[in-house]
Amino acid sequence: MKFNKIFLLAGIVSLGLFTSCDDDDDYKTGEPATGQAVNFGSISQDETMQVKETSFLVDVYRQDTSEAVDIPLEIVRNDTLEGGAKVFNLPSSIHFAEGEDATSFEVSYPDALVGEYYTLEVKIPEQYAHAYKVNTLRRTIQRDYNWIQYEGALIDGFLKGQGEVVIEHAEGFNKWRIYQPFKWNFAIEPEEEGGEYTFEYSPKYVADLLEFSVNDDGSVEWTSFKYGLYDPEGYIWGEMYEDGYTQIYGFRPSELAASIADYDAYTGVDGDDPTVLAFVPYFYIPALGGGFGLNEIDFVLYPDDDTTWLTK
Repeated sequence: MKFNKIFLLAGIVSLGLFTSCDDDDDYKTGEPATGQAVNFGSISQDETMQVKETSFLVDVYRQDTSEAVDIPLEIVRNDTLEGGAKVFNLPSSIHFAEGEDATSFEVSYPDALVGEYYTLEVKIPEQYAHAYKVNTLRRTIQRDYNWIQYEGALIDGFLKGQGEVVIEHAEGFNKWRIYQPFKWNFAIEPEEEGGEYTFEYSPKYVADLLEFSVNDDGSVEWTSFKYGLYDPEGYIWGEMYEDGYTQIYGFRPSELAASIADYDAYTGVDGDDPTVLAFVPYFYIPALGGGFGLNEIDFVLYPDDDTTWLTK
């Protein structure tokens, strides 16, 4: 019985070797690619790009340069605009002149809408493609907004901190953003008297980007954000969470509880000074099931010609 098992195992291995040889006829280690062997230039052509331009160039290479040739492009995906028009314009084939081992072609997207994502995927047909290099191009682009920067200030009613910030507005759109809006608060790790609370700045725990929109009536649409961490010295809750700290959130009141949704109205453009935008989040610690209540944070646009929150 043992003898038979050994021969059966040898037969299975032999069969596997036969199968492997058959499957690998098209790929022989150390042998060069044959034919035109066309490929795209990058190790990886699967990219997402945020762009202001309306076109980009694609580099293409080949191995056989003995004659001029046109290589067709196979369109796998070309997203459509409203109305059915294709987003991306590109040639149907790639032309190589005699003796030329590299060329490029342009992909344009003049009608792509700002802020939207679009994907193009093209490939070199198998009979022309390099067997061992990149022969599929996939690009996802987003036409970026034209961000206009304004100098401003942060006045934090919670930690009593203040400092300068850069406020950005997407030209032609009701879209605003502030990078690292609370960094000034945590730059020197302020502490309450007696050292009961310790606040620290880290992009991991503090909002790296605050995005919002300002409506014509001065109201604001925004989402909750991470505000920071605190560590009550020797308090048991602090020992149960990462790094000994607990996360503080600045909640939009209506996102926290329906019973305080009316407090959303406290966030908005100051009626007396339209350069001031007041955020009034409810500071809350989910780990403790409680919070600090409503606290006002003001973002101020420094006057420069007509810089107010309502005239952009």
